[in-house]
Parts: sequence; C-alpha cells; structure tokens
Amino acid sequence: HDGGVVKQEQDNNNSKKEDTSQSPHKTKKEREVAIVLFAAELLDRNTVSDETYATTKEILDGQDSVLVEITSIIGYYAYVAYTLNVFKIASAVKPSE
Repeated sequence: HDGGVVKQEQDNNNSKKEDTSQSPHKTKKEREVAIVLFAAELLDRNTVSDETYATTKEILDGQDSVLVEITSIIGYYAYVAYTLNVFKIASAVKPSE
C-alpha cells in the first residue's frame, strides 16, 4: 500500500521535471532577461511601466524584495557614475588599445 503511494509520487515528480512549461519557477535566463529589461527601462525613463513591474515581479516569483534590491543597486550604480563623471575621476583601468 505505502509503496504504491511512494511510486505514484515519484512518477508525478518525474513528469513535473520533464514538463517545465507548467513550472511556476522561471529559468535563470528568463530571470536575467527580465532584470536587464527592468534596468534598461528604469535607466532610460527614470521609472518602469506597470506592465514591466508586473512582468518582472511575476518572473521573480512575486518577490517585491528582489525588485527593491535591484532598484537600489541600479540607483547606487547611477549615483557612483554621476559622481565620477561630475568630478572627472579617471578610471584606474587603462583602456585597451
């Protein structure tokens, strides 16, 4: 009796692994693309559309905390870039010739 239940659960788990289109978890590539599109729109428009926000949140498994973190990182990067540009602070890395 118990062996049948375990076998059925194993069969269900195997079929779930094979059919990833039903999975609520997105692939690493899908997550990366969503983050890049979110970042690009934020930097271009200084905000993101409701659609971009909702799509990115869905791909990130509904985690607002991840969107806060991504937005903070982008904002910090922009702050550092503006500071370096305004004060004409040269990069320590020499451009390759």
